[in-house]
Amino acid sequence: MLDPTIMPANQPLDYEGWKVYMSKDGNSASAQRKINGQVIEVPLKHSSLSIPFEGWYGEEPSFATYAIGGICILCGCFGLHLEGMDQRTTASSFLSPSNHGNWQLIERYVQEEGHIIVAAYIPTELCRYHTILVPVQAEIAKQKSVKEMVYHVPRKEYHFHHGKIEQLDRRSLPGLHRLLDQYTDRLEHFIRETFSRAGVNVRIIDPFEEGMDPIDAYRFPYLNLQYFGMDSQSIIAIEDFAEVRIAIETRAEIPVWTGVLGFPSPYRQRGVAQTRWYSLDSLAN
Repeated sequence: MLDPTIMPANQPLDYEGWKVYMSKDGNSASAQRKINGQVIEVPLKHSSLSIPFEGWYGEEPSFATYAIGGICILCGCFGLHLEGMDQRTTASSFLSPSNHGNWQLIERYVQEEGHIIVAAYIPTELCRYHTILVPVQAEIAKQKSVKEMVYHVPRKEYHFHHGKIEQLDRRSLPGLHRLLDQYTDRLEHFIRETFSRAGVNVRIIDPFEEGMDPIDAYRFPYLNLQYFGMDSQSIIAIEDFAEVRIAIETRAEIPVWTGVLGFPSPYRQRGVAQTRWYSLDSLAN
């Protein structure tokens, strides 16, 4: 149970664009967010898993044959170190491209204020975001007797975003892509092992293609169930709360189990995994 005294009554906690209002006893909550002009509300309950709250967007089924879901690869543990000749502006020594606001700052510092990217902080182990989310997803799949989980790991999308870093730096950075593949391999192994222990078959997918909007890659499984051979009458989604918007935006009539992983979201947290500092010169080889 969360300590109900950590926030005054009716004062929300922020979670990836959602406002989470806790009950006075800390056993339940309500999450709200405006999407497509409509205020969406999802009831939450205290979770018996290793997270504060969980709930369903849509009606909870007693079982499901298939499930869809996914995970981000690099989160707040991944960062860039910028330096500039113009002493009037100083970039933070750590800006995470996984944060949209930080990425806009990175672009501004490099393109408008003469900064250069001198190094990257690369995680050398899975971040807390991964080690919390994957076991929870596997447990929910097990509880609902899911036979197969179609799991989105956006490797190609992250290579695409690394390409944007190369564009800013005006050179190829093969070492950055190589480290991304090594990290993604580790994450995929963790996913397969975790779901295997839960007795659930997992199929890892990566729908992103050159020229595709990355948002459309996340929407693809929701809109193309038959492409993956899934029965639309016996399917659920199992997602971090941040991704509930996908089902809402696509108007997919898929019940979504969702969970709040922590306050603040572990996706945003720096320092929850070991990292290594790589000069960008070393990543150019």
